Parts: sequence; C-alpha cells; structure tokens
Amino acid sequence: MNRRPPPCTNCPLSKSRKNAVFGDGPHDARIVIVGEAPGRDEDEQGRPFVGMSGRELTKMLDEVGIRREEVFITNTVKCRPPDNRKPSANEIEACRQHLAAQLSSIKPALICTLGNVPLNSIIGKHSIGDVNGHVMEKDGSAFLPLYHPASWLYNRKLREKAKKGYEKIKTISMEKQ
Repeated sequence: MNRRPPPCTNCPLSKSRKNAVFGDGPHDARIVIVGEAPGRDEDEQGRPFVGMSGRELTKMLDEVGIRREEVFITNTVKCRPPDNRKPSANEIEACRQHLAAQLSSIKPALICTLGNVPLNSIIGKHSIGDVNGHVMEKDGSAFLPLYHPASWLYNRKLREKAKKGYEKIKTISMEKQ
C-alpha cells in the first residue's frame, strides 16, 4: 500500500522534487525500514528504494528470508535532496512529523534504520559501524540499526558484515510479538 500525506511544503526540498516519496508497503507491517532520502529513481517513480540501492536491499532481504512485500519502506525525508546530498538538520526536522505519523499508524514490532542519517535522527548520535545489528530501545520501540545498501555497493567488504545485521531482522520481529 502506498500511503501519501497531503502535499507538503514544509521545506525547500518540495520545490525541486518531482514526487514526494512517502513510503510503500503494508500498513500493518511488522517491520518498517527507514532509509535516508529518495534518490533520482525514487523521485522519478514516487516509490522508495527502486534504484540500485533498492535492488541491493531487496536482494539482501531475500537472502535472509524476508519478502520486500512484507515490510513497509520509507525514508527520513520524503523529498530528494539536490545532487543526492545528505538531508540537512532543518529538512529532517521538517519531515519528522511525517515519519512519526507513519510509525505511530503502523505500530511495527521492529524499526530498521539504514545508515547514519536515520539512526542519528531517530535514535540519537551513534555510528552505524559501532551499532550495526544491535537492537536498541527508545520510547517503547525496538530499533535495529543496519548498514545502508549503498555502503556495500561502494565497499564490497562491508557486505558480509551488513548481512549479519540483516539476518537478525526476522528473529527480532518475531520476538517482539
């Protein structure tokens, strides 16, 4: 299910986007995956993780026994930052209400953050290299910080380390029933 909020103009990213990329997946998903921001392909199609990183994410989920259709996938910010730069603190803050509403509505058993941007904006200051695959609790929710697929696209040596974290998704989400 693709659930979109009303058109948002809370920050300047709304002026340069083609599509706000709100999220995709079942509204009652047990697992929510939160990335950083839409890229070019996502902005074009209006769906999260449909480019190279999306293909890698889908492949990794398949390898650990999770179908992409089972999870809700979204991003910290809903519009593409120019030149695929990291979203600014102001842009993250402008989108915070949308992400909070999604998580509140879906009520997942597990929220997986992909990379440092969602990790730091949702949970607090940490390094993904230090907390990859370690469950964290905040405000009654379970979080699993994971490497973003782009990390192992740029550094193939990270793939096996990343996979160890992804292998924990299914087990943790079942424990949190």
